Amino acid sequence: MNYKSAFVAKRTIVICDDNDDILEIFGMTLRNDGYNVGTAHNFNELRPLLKTLNPDLLILDIQIPDELDGFDIIEEIRRLGLALPIMLVTAHDHFMYRLYAPISGVRDFLTKPVDPEVLLQKIKLVLTEPAARP
Repeated sequence: MNYKSAFVAKRTIVICDDNDDILEIFGMTLRNDGYNVGTAHNFNELRPLLKTLNPDLLILDIQIPDELDGFDIIEEIRRLGLALPIMLVTAHDHFMYRLYAPISGVRDFLTKPVDPEVLLQKIKLVLTEPAARP
């Protein structure tokens, strides 16, 4: 056993998606890989999790049938002064989403369905790469 790994704190990831199946599949995948996980269906559920869990990463759906879509939620998160990395997921891969994602500070963009292994690889990359400077 590597003694150093015993002292490394678990990373916390919050998933915000209106689809219960996505929350369950992504949540199980991440927990099985050793992450702490929080889930939310919309910004009203997400806001308190951001404060209490202090996540290392947010996985966010773009199209949430709520008052705020994914890009609106990103703006609200930035207004709260949070600089956590964000990965977007969507079932609708539009050119404008891919164009706007980097402008809004998104670190990665995935199209559903997402292979669990690809998800884990992308997460590890996002969590180890330094944030891009504006």
